[in-house]
Amino acid sequence: MKKGKIALIFLFLVTFSSILNAQGNGQGMGMQDMPENGVLSGTILDNAGNPVEYATVSLFSLRDDKLVTGGITDEKGYFKITKIKLGGYKVDIKFIGFDKKTIKSVYLFPKGRGKGEGIDQDLGQIILETSSIAIENVNVVADKLHVQYKIDKKIINVSQDVNAVGGTAVDVLENTPSVNVDIDGNVELRGSTNFTVLIDGKPTVLASDEALQQIPANLIENIEIITNPSAKFDPDGAAGIINVIMKKNQQRGVNGVVNVSIGTKEKYKADANFSYKVGKFNITAGFDYRNEKRFGTGSQDRITNYIDTTFYMNYAGDRDMNILGYGIKGGIDYYINDNNTLTISGQYGQREFSRNLSSFYQEWSNPANTEDFYIRNSDVGYSGNSYSINLNYSLKFKKPDRKLDALFYYSNWDGKRIDDQDKYITDLNANIIDSEPELRKSDLINPSSDYRYQFDYVTPFGEEGVIEAGYQGRYEQKTADYQYVNYDPVLNIWINDLDKMNKSDFYRNIQAVYGTISDKFWGFNYKIGLRMEYTDRLLDQYTSGDKYSVNRFDYFPSAYITREINKKQQIQMSYSRRVNRPDDRDLNPFPNYADPYNVRMGNPALEPEYVDSYELNFQNRFGKSFLAFETYYRRTNNLISNINILAEDNVLYRTLANLNHDNSIGAELSANLSFTNWWKLNGSATAYYYSIIGELDGENINNDSYNWNLRLDNTFSFKSNTRIQLTAFYTGPSITAQGTRDEFYFMNVAIRQDLLNKKMTITAQLRDVFNTMAHSTTTETEDFYTYSKFTREGQVFTLSLTYRINNYKDKSKNGRNGNGDSDVENMEMD
Repeated sequence: MKKGKIALIFLFLVTFSSILNAQGNGQGMGMQDMPENGVLSGTILDNAGNPVEYATVSLFSLRDDKLVTGGITDEKGYFKITKIKLGGYKVDIKFIGFDKKTIKSVYLFPKGRGKGEGIDQDLGQIILETSSIAIENVNVVADKLHVQYKIDKKIINVSQDVNAVGGTAVDVLENTPSVNVDIDGNVELRGSTNFTVLIDGKPTVLASDEALQQIPANLIENIEIITNPSAKFDPDGAAGIINVIMKKNQQRGVNGVVNVSIGTKEKYKADANFSYKVGKFNITAGFDYRNEKRFGTGSQDRITNYIDTTFYMNYAGDRDMNILGYGIKGGIDYYINDNNTLTISGQYGQREFSRNLSSFYQEWSNPANTEDFYIRNSDVGYSGNSYSINLNYSLKFKKPDRKLDALFYYSNWDGKRIDDQDKYITDLNANIIDSEPELRKSDLINPSSDYRYQFDYVTPFGEEGVIEAGYQGRYEQKTADYQYVNYDPVLNIWINDLDKMNKSDFYRNIQAVYGTISDKFWGFNYKIGLRMEYTDRLLDQYTSGDKYSVNRFDYFPSAYITREINKKQQIQMSYSRRVNRPDDRDLNPFPNYADPYNVRMGNPALEPEYVDSYELNFQNRFGKSFLAFETYYRRTNNLISNINILAEDNVLYRTLANLNHDNSIGAELSANLSFTNWWKLNGSATAYYYSIIGELDGENINNDSYNWNLRLDNTFSFKSNTRIQLTAFYTGPSITAQGTRDEFYFMNVAIRQDLLNKKMTITAQLRDVFNTMAHSTTTETEDFYTYSKFTREGQVFTLSLTYRINNYKDKSKNGRNGNGDSDVENMEMD
């Protein structure tokens, strides 16, 4: 372990030194004293602080008002125009949907010469205001596109999803290309549940699906879907990364937004964001509250076959959810000077989630045996408190675009998972005939801590090249204390079942270095990178006395090649290698009892699965519309799959195993179409072939299927500041390692009305209009067969209200230093 750390540190130092040497060797080049040696740069943002890509920056001579040169912003809103003839210029900045921004005078002369402010000037952050154009009976508001397709990611602008108002991140993802969401809120990214969720680029203490179900949609600015991340990102998550960007406000004075929502059948939510910017400080605070019930049903038919007997079981009943919790957060940005920024932020939350199940069971066998009837009630879920602390430091060097970022992060979760059950004997008609129920409880006390520190260095080289290098350390610690008790009605006490109780500790230490280089060559933009990680992992199973450790090196390359065919079309090829690492629950071999017939247990021999992902993407802009065609191939080696094993006692054991591999090859067509000034269509269609190759206990379990889904989102905007949105989604059938999953589909509708000069918004929505959202699965082997069907509450009506303090708008444009101390707009000619 020590040798591994030393090797990583040595590699990082060599990489870092090489960067500095290469950088030093290039200084002084291209800065000769010639007439065309001016440089002008800056960053274009909208009034919410988001980068504006493809904005045009034009320089006009102050002498004759003729166009001299110009440029276009990149994905970060950044532009840099070089080889400008020294002189005085007017700068115009334009982008569709925004008012034109004009900087009346910029003097590219050496300092000390007249009005000269330097031959290499950075205009800092420049804000564009959203435009509004009245056209007869229609009020066309130039909104951001619901889905923006970047060459390496999709950006989901949550403000454009009316159906997600008052919901969570999961509700946003229901209407997102490349993503599937089932009735329980379980998310799949391109058919895989193995992905990483980040919040503002940082990890979360909760599991991916749990985190997404807890984040209020009203507090989200946008969501990034990154299916082929570069080597800079953590490689965890076989299918990629879902990065949730929370709302922030960088404008001066007091600003804020408050949201409240109420829905049918006990659904209540509220949240707020506030900010106060003065001088060198920006102070933010916020909270969220949620108390929601969701209703549903579930049923299952099960057949298990033995040599001389076949057992049958079926059940049907209610399957409801309760979600309760609150959270608070705050932060301070301190702009020390133009080049140094320090940020400290944190959040605290208390969350509870439970699934309440009440089902009527019937059991019998062939040859005939006595039939058993009973009602089983279960309360399954988790509860606990969590908090996190972030410390960020950003240093900008004198050389433009060179910077160093440092991050220190700590999070803690003190929660537990609960499973309380009772069983009542009944007759054929579900009437209780035994007043003494069978009672049992199991608790998994599962506290965890996560420490991270990270350093990222960026420096330009040549005319367009960029080098990135970084180091990251992360340390995870989890405890799993599984407690199981049965109720003794005679003694009227709870008794520990020591045979089922166990305790373990899990430690994982990962040290990583990475480097990427990007530049332009023969008309191609490229970015290549390599990440190297050393993992030290230990599962200490106290009950059995066993210890399972892993020490290993891994490498994760990435590559992008992009070609801009013209200003409206571009094509890209990309590759990345990723990993899905098993956690403590996946590894712990002790059983976890869902009920007497269903037992979950981990597999300590489980190895990480590795994914090689390839993509070929094409993007085309035409008028106000956009079309993207993406193809991909993903191969997973050491595939981790859920496996069901039937034991002789009629108990179904659910565990995990590494199969040989799987393959996914598919295509996705996505479009943002503007048919008229008042009608926009956003949609996507995905089709892919999926196959599993492997053996289990010597039995071939190869399987394959063709899968597809369709998503359509129609938005209609009217003069009265009214917007109507209709969303429809369909997912076709698919396969699992031992069975199939049937199709599911639904439709939502929402109406939004802006009032009081857009300070207030009222949104009414109806989810699952035709009450069709259900899913069913079949699992079948030679030994057993199960068919399960689950439905969720449909036709849910929600009314939401949003109020913006100071209209949550920019009151003072940011200037050269990005914190308002110098206003570019006020640069007047003498």
